[in-house]
Amino acid sequence: MVVLANSYAEKRAPSLSAAAADIDEIARGGSATVKGGDPLLSAAPWLLAGSVPIGLLLMLAARRIPGSSPLRWVCAVAAGLAAMGLILLPRLLGASLGFAVTWLPDLAVGVVAGSVTLLIVAASCVIRPESLRRRTSGAVDQAARV
Repeated sequence: MVVLANSYAEKRAPSLSAAAADIDEIARGGSATVKGGDPLLSAAPWLLAGSVPIGLLLMLAARRIPGSSPLRWVCAVAAGLAAMGLILLPRLLGASLGFAVTWLPDLAVGVVAGSVTLLIVAASCVIRPESLRRRTSGAVDQAARV
């Protein structure tokens, strides 16, 4: 007997692997049981998608940190390391990003979106907009005159 599935998702793997036992049970007059999916794989795309608004809030907060502050560089390094961790996440799980795009597309989108957002946060920690530099330097000049 061959079991065909219209779609495949890793979180449905327990249900698909239990198909043989279910078919045997149905052949004996019983009913099939539904196996639950992996809760971590179900929650992972949402957890990764949550890194995008958190990253955007961090980017806005980084614009308020003074330009010469070592905290800006610490934030930039931390955001860069977090982005690299997200990029390496499929490798740590034993697959490649290409594999994740094929078999876990929701997880792959979360990895890419979170990584890009965190790289933007790192860049915004290092590079200050010109308008903020002028405002800060103007305030320093006014304080020096007083």
